[in-house]
Amino acid sequence: MFNISQFLEKFRVIGEASVLSKEIVMKAIAESGVSLEPAAVTLRGDTIHVHAHPLIKNQLFLKKKYILEALKLNPKTERIADLR
Repeated sequence: MFNISQFLEKFRVIGEASVLSKEIVMKAIAESGVSLEPAAVTLRGDTIHVHAHPLIKNQLFLKKKYILEALKLNPKTERIADLR
C-alpha cells in the first residue's frame, strides 16, 4: 500500500532548506549592524526582498556589498545575487 508520509517527506526537506537559508541571511544582516525582523525578509529565487521602513532599507543598501559577500561564503546561500 502507498504510504503518504514517504511521499510528503520530500516536501518537508525543501521547506527546511528555505528556513535554513533565511536564518543564514538574517545572521548576515545582523552582522552588518542592521536589526530586522525575520518576517520582513523573503527569499525569491536568487533575490532577497526586504519589506521594511525606508530608513532600514537605506542602511541595508549601504551595506549591500558586505552582506552579499558574507552570503557567498556559505554554500547554502551562494546563489543569492541581489538585495532589494
